[in-house]
Amino acid sequence: MTNKKNVSKIIIPHGVKEIEDSAFFEFEYLTEIVISNSVTKIGISAFFRCTSLRSIIIPDSVIEIGRLAFNQCKSLKNIILSDNLKIIGTNAFANCESLEKIDIPGSVKRIDNFAFDCCYSLKNVIIQNGVKEIGLEAFYGCDRLNNLTIPGSVTFIEMNAFPRRRELTIHTPVGSSAEVYAKNHGMTVANIDKSDHTMNRKIIAPDLLELAKRHASEIPPSNFCELQKALNITEEETRSVYFITKVKESVDIDEETALNLIAKYYGCSETNRAILYNVALQMLNHKSK
Repeated sequence: MTNKKNVSKIIIPHGVKEIEDSAFFEFEYLTEIVISNSVTKIGISAFFRCTSLRSIIIPDSVIEIGRLAFNQCKSLKNIILSDNLKIIGTNAFANCESLEKIDIPGSVKRIDNFAFDCCYSLKNVIIQNGVKEIGLEAFYGCDRLNNLTIPGSVTFIEMNAFPRRRELTIHTPVGSSAEVYAKNHGMTVANIDKSDHTMNRKIIAPDLLELAKRHASEIPPSNFCELQKALNITEEETRSVYFITKVKESVDIDEETALNLIAKYYGCSETNRAILYNVALQMLNHKSK
C-alpha cells in the first residue's frame, strides 16, 4: 500500500483511461500531478483534500471531472481545464481557497451545483461561449469575485449562482439571460460584444496548445525570481514571461499568438500582456548573446 506521506509527485502514464474514484484521496503532501492525454475521466473525490497541490493541467483528452474531484485542495492556485471538457461535477473544485481565476471552455454545457463554491480567492471567471447552464451556488461563497464573464449561450442560471457583492461586475452581451439575472439581483452589468471575451482558439494549432500546456505548469528558475523583484511584477506575471520564453524556444510563434497564449493561461490586461511579451523577448535576446 502506498504511503501517502512519501508521495509528492504523481505521473499518470499513457494508456490509463480513467483516474478512479478516491484514487489519491487525502494525499496531503502531493504537490504535482502530470496527467497523460489518454485519460478521459477523473473520478469522484479522485484528488479530494490534496492540500499541498498547487497547480493542475487537465489535458484535452479529459471530458469528465467527477464530483468532489478536487474539493478542498486548499493550495490549488492554477487550473487549466481541458478544451474538450463536458462535465464539471458537483463540488468538483469547491473550497479551493487559493484559486484566483478560472477559464471554463464552451464544451462544458452545464457548470454543476457548487462546482466552485467557497473558492475564497477567486477574482476572475471567464465562461466561454457554448456553456448553457450555471448550477445552484456554482460560484457562491467566492467572496472576492470581481469579474465574471458570461456569454449569451447561457440561458439558465440557478439560485444564488454567484455572491451578491457590490464589487462584482457581470460582463455579458445585451439582452442575455445573465444580464437579466444580474439586474434582477442588483448586480453591476458591463455589456460586451458577443465575441469580446473569447479568445479565437482556432488560430492556435492543437499541437502548440499541448506544448503550451506543458510549459504553463513549469516553475521559473531563480533568475526569473530576480527579474520579478527588479521589475516589481507579480509571481503570475513572472510565470507568464518564463512561459513565453519556453514556448518561443520551441516554436517560432508570432506576437498575436503569444499574446493569446498569455491571455489563455494567465489572463492579464491587454496592455500588460504586451509588456510581458516584450520582457520575454528581451530575456531571449539576452540569452542568445
